[in-house]
This record gives sequence, C-alpha cells and structure tokens, in this order.
Amino acid sequence: MAAVLTHTGEEWVTHRLAEDANATYDIPMSHIGLGTGTTAEAKTQTALTTEITDGTPARGTVTISVTGSTDTAKYQAAGAAITADTTYAITEAGLFTASSAGVMAIRATFAAVNMSANDTLAVTFTIDPS
Repeated sequence: MAAVLTHTGEEWVTHRLAEDANATYDIPMSHIGLGTGTTAEAKTQTALTTEITDGTPARGTVTISVTGSTDTAKYQAAGAAITADTTYAITEAGLFTASSAGVMAIRATFAAVNMSANDTLAVTFTIDPS
C-alpha cells in the first residue's frame, strides 16, 4: 500500500503541534473514508478521488491510540467496519477530521479489495514517525 501525508494533513499536524485554536485544525482525526479511485496519491489532494458516500456508514469512525515510546512511538487510527450497500472494488482510503468533508490528512491506494453487498471492511492507519 502506498500512502501520502497531504498538504492539508501537514498543515493539520502543524496547527495541532502548536495547540492552535484554529477551528479547521483544532479537530482530531475521526473518520476513515473508502473509495474506488485509482489516481496515484499526491500531496495536493484534499479528498478521495472517488469516495463511496452510500455505505453504512459512508465514513467509519476511528479509535485513536498511541503505541510504543521514544523511538518506537506510533500513532494508530483504527476504523470501524464499513458495510457495502452494493458491489465495490475498494482501492483507496483516507483519514479525515469529519464524517463528511473535513480535512483529509492521509490518502492511501492499494490493490482492489472486492466487496459485495453486506460485506464489511475496516481500515487502520498506522503512522510511524521514525
């Protein structure tokens, strides 16, 4: 899987490190969205290229955790399972600050994960700053 920290993701991290009260960036990463887009990742992207908006839910909520310490510390966003309403070939995922719109910090693409109606998929992003 290839993933990129987007420009808006970089800005989000910078504001969070500064404990800035900026309304756009003073919100934790809270949702993972899925899509069927195959466009390569780019730092300039602000949304998934073909986000699925009719799943249940359209974006899954995440549970945030930090594992390790010092040089082994990692940030992890584990997404709740998203249920397909129809057939999809999932090829992209993004980490967002909201259930719709919001800041997309990370976009990843990967080989298709084929889903049929009522299949579920959960995605986890692990960020290793080392």
